[in-house]
Amino acid sequence: MSTIYCPSCGTPNEAKGARVTCVACAVTFEVSQGLSPGKPSGDVPPALTPDKPEVRPAVLSAVASPGARQAPVRPLAQGASGASTNPLAITSLVFGVLCCIPLVSPAVALGCGIAALKQINAATPEQPGKPLAIAGIVLGGIQLVLNLLGLIGALAAPHPH
Repeated sequence: MSTIYCPSCGTPNEAKGARVTCVACAVTFEVSQGLSPGKPSGDVPPALTPDKPEVRPAVLSAVASPGARQAPVRPLAQGASGASTNPLAITSLVFGVLCCIPLVSPAVALGCGIAALKQINAATPEQPGKPLAIAGIVLGGIQLVLNLLGLIGALAAPHPH
């Protein structure tokens, strides 16, 4: 077994197969076939510790140990910190909270929320923003019901002649 460094956070992990899940940040990455069995890749010099986010895994592997070969890595999944929140989910929540535009705001909140949920569920790995999209749908639905009840109440009220 060899030590392989996580491409996301730089934490050393034991390479036990073709795929490795980082023990620190839970990012799954693939180890290519270039590893020499039984040869550890060495220690990371103190100047290149994982707390330095600007250091890339290629740099870590290049300076890890003069004679050892480091297997190249390819990230398969971004950690929670690396993935961006679905923009439609954010739009849905904003229009769900925004209630000053009757009938338009709830329709936008519902439409964007449903579209965001479809995008989030189709993304591999799942994109962040599902709770925002659900909140936008719920708020948009509540607003739509209240707007429709207000419209029905206004139409049903007796008008003085």
